[in-house]
Amino acid sequence: MKVSTVSVIILRGWFFYIRCIGAVFWQFKPIKGKEMEMEESLWKRSWWKWISIICRFVPLCVNVYTGCIFIWKLPTLVDQVLNFARLVIINSCCLSLMHLQIFHGGEVIRLINQNLCLYNRILALLTRSKIGFGGRRELCLIIISLGCQVQEVVFLLALFRFRINRRNILSWSSCTYIIICSNMIKRFCSIWYLSLGVLFSNLNKCVCLEVQYNRRKQKLKKAMALFREISFLNTSLQRISDKYLFLSLAQTFISMISISYKMIADRQFYQFWIWFSFVKILFDMLTLSLAIEGAVNQFGYIRELIPDMFFLSELTEWNRKMEVFVTHLNLYQFRVRLLGLFDISNKFFPVVVTGMITYLVFIVQFVMQLKI
Repeated sequence: MKVSTVSVIILRGWFFYIRCIGAVFWQFKPIKGKEMEMEESLWKRSWWKWISIICRFVPLCVNVYTGCIFIWKLPTLVDQVLNFARLVIINSCCLSLMHLQIFHGGEVIRLINQNLCLYNRILALLTRSKIGFGGRRELCLIIISLGCQVQEVVFLLALFRFRINRRNILSWSSCTYIIICSNMIKRFCSIWYLSLGVLFSNLNKCVCLEVQYNRRKQKLKKAMALFREISFLNTSLQRISDKYLFLSLAQTFISMISISYKMIADRQFYQFWIWFSFVKILFDMLTLSLAIEGAVNQFGYIRELIPDMFFLSELTEWNRKMEVFVTHLNLYQFRVRLLGLFDISNKFFPVVVTGMITYLVFIVQFVMQLKI
């Protein structure tokens, strides 16, 4: 079985899982042959739409209620502030996912269908090659992301530490569900940028073949047009998702701060579940950064082929088309800049890790002073 086939199977299973838990209300449907498109499911009936939304508010309210009781019983003000901030932002992320589906669901579906359409058009250009969803790198990132989600589900097993009754089951299940939903936008973005990286990679493969064998320029013109369409597609989704992804990353940072403070303040250095949660958050950040960096690198690779593309013809029309294409690459440089504040790239993750190490050193000193 090919690596790309395994990736597709995992993604289909993941999408079925998030539909079962109610994180999305979209589904894929075949249109012709092996081509697929996405459509809304169960949302065509307005009454079912609002019933499902109300049902998703139940675990949200339970989590807020149990979280407030837990925070009220904490002994120190620092613990209360950190846990309250984490409670607020986790529930805000869950609400943002619902807001995205209600107010931007149709537009997101349209953009995903455009992505699938571009995939089929690129497949038509590579007539002698079978392309899939990336290679080993994409499969590794998908497996890491899947492992992080498995950890969130395993979080339910902590229920056995407490006395099993209806109240504990309801509160712990609601907490687990909210945590899963709060990280869902980050996972969506990781898969989205992985798919864009695959599209750019396949287009680069097509351009390399045409330049190497000096074939017809008609395919190169189509490839350049597809490059521009993918850039516009990414710009459209970023305009929608930037604020949601920013909130999701803020939730990640608050969770890391809260968990690390609890570990140091309570001296729980040997608690496996705390380290496991901390490492899971770091891997979530790493997956998103590598997915975006892969798409950025594939977008930049086309610049290395531009000199060879220029010399394929001396016609004025061809040179004009190349100049327009180069201008587009300069104006629409592929980057993920959240709210105009910072870029997410391979440099972003080391900065986060360095900041966390500095924070841990500060917390250790702070706790040591409190103990004196």
